[in-house]
Amino acid sequence: MLMAFTSVHSGKTIEYPKTWLSNTLYHKHNDRLRNKYCSPVTVCLEEGLSVSDEEAAKVRKELNHFSYITWEVLIRFYYGNQSVAAIAKDLGISGGTVES
Repeated sequence: MLMAFTSVHSGKTIEYPKTWLSNTLYHKHNDRLRNKYCSPVTVCLEEGLSVSDEEAAKVRKELNHFSYITWEVLIRFYYGNQSVAAIAKDLGISGGTVES
């Protein structure tokens, strides 16, 4: 509705309001879903690491760009000190995938 009021207020004429509104709602809904499912996953690093706050923030920022499985493997291997075999078993993927 806000889009309709904004468009009308700016001087735009909406010829078919019902069609225009339904299309706008459809596109806005898809935008929200796209943002929801394409947004990065937030990773919480454990406290007590021997890195500065700035370095930890950089690591978190970069890890957030990976898929769930990738960052789960990285966190478990580098911060959780788990073996490749244990990670592969827990996540249900092959050891080669964990190594790569």
